[in-house]
Amino acid sequence: MKKSIVAFLLAFTVSIISYSQVTFTGKVVDRNNVPLPGASVVVKGSINGVATDFDGNFEIELPDGGEILVISYIGYIAQDFDTSGKSTATIVLQEDSQQLDEVVVTALNITRDEESLGYSVQKVGGEEISQSTSTNTVSTLSGRTAGVQVVTNGTGPGQSSSVVIRGYSSMQGDNQPLFIVDGIPINNTTDTRTNTLGGASNMDLDYGNGAAEINPDDVESISVLKGANATALYGSRAANGAVIITTKSGRGRKGGVSFSSKTTFESVLKAPEYQGVYG
Repeated sequence: MKKSIVAFLLAFTVSIISYSQVTFTGKVVDRNNVPLPGASVVVKGSINGVATDFDGNFEIELPDGGEILVISYIGYIAQDFDTSGKSTATIVLQEDSQQLDEVVVTALNITRDEESLGYSVQKVGGEEISQSTSTNTVSTLSGRTAGVQVVTNGTGPGQSSSVVIRGYSSMQGDNQPLFIVDGIPINNTTDTRTNTLGGASNMDLDYGNGAAEINPDDVESISVLKGANATALYGSRAANGAVIITTKSGRGRKGGVSFSSKTTFESVLKAPEYQGVYG
């Protein structure tokens, strides 16, 4: 009788120990030690999980002290963390260069989750831009962004292109958006001049536009900011919207060489047509 009671008490004690819970606290940050609010922290193989607060802190109950936590965040590589022998820790997540399609670059080159924005932003990836046959970066936006009108003055090499977002807002002046390349504003004013001879116009000279100097193959992404809320940080210069261009970098790459070329053929073996009616 005594042996059966002792065996029951031992089994009851073991069951209490096996179902005891341990509180684990931690903090989720990026490689620059910036807290990641809203990161998901889940016990591996279960539905037990929490989200980090505004400062990146979290607290979760574990069945015992040897559980694996899975930490994930949009734009970062998910990480497994072993809590064995630990009651608290700071977990550093690494950026995932393959997850760039889920985020957009907003004003002042800040990367944000597209679904969290309260204004209209549209992104064009670098692969779409590279596939375009145009050598003018501005012309590659044609047909790829809603509400964006691309006006090209010609089809030859070096012809200028201008952009109008959501229609013309002024009868005078420039209706083009502000162009930002890696955080630096550039001038995309088109320069088209008319040469006159004898009082009659006989030649239009097109000197191109500023953004045409950017190689489309060097562009990683283009974000088009529409509306006053999206461009408020740039002031009156971005009254017509803003085009944020982010160029490629070597971050997260293992090396290699890429090659691309575009060739245009034009007929030059014909005499120009001159008009002799006016002059």
